[in-house]
Amino acid sequence: NACGRAGARQEGVRPTAARLGAAVATAAGLLAVGARVEPPPRALPPPACDADNGQLTLPPGFCALVVADRVGRARHLVVTPNGDLYVALGGRREGGVLALRDATGDGKADLRVRFGEEGGPGIGLYRGFLYFSTRATVLRYALRPGALAPAGTPDTIVAGLPGGGHNARNFVIGPRGELWVNIGSRSNACQVRDGAI
Repeated sequence: NACGRAGARQEGVRPTAARLGAAVATAAGLLAVGARVEPPPRALPPPACDADNGQLTLPPGFCALVVADRVGRARHLVVTPNGDLYVALGGRREGGVLALRDATGDGKADLRVRFGEEGGPGIGLYRGFLYFSTRATVLRYALRPGALAPAGTPDTIVAGLPGGGHNARNFVIGPRGELWVNIGSRSNACQVRDGAI
């Protein structure tokens, strides 16, 4: 029973996505989709932060900039070594993954590519592959060197995950490639009847 085990730790989680989590604004709106043929990434110096820190209040020593706005229902994100961002979109109509690249070095996403159809929260990188979870599956996309969009259709790694209750299927990929998928709980806070609080 997961109730009452608040101190449980997830092993193997890397902090890269957490450090940049505030960099993506999630205002709903129209999504501009970039072309599927992109120039290869190049090393660029770090961009300057926004003067107002993207309207965030941050502790001393931290700063922020808005990389992209109007991206849809962003859930989680991962950052590749070259700085490309892959954002898991949780919307039912506008789900899938949004890939973002800063091609000019100003810290703003100049290229946007959206792929996949079903929304979901989980996203991760492992050995040249991008993993993405929906409500019932975990998908794996092959990433191409220098390309923003993945090659071809995804492989289904896990299918038939149970539904109901909290349906967020976050996951962690361990150091040896093991996949740990969060199934969620059947209630909101261990109530006998969900929504009773």
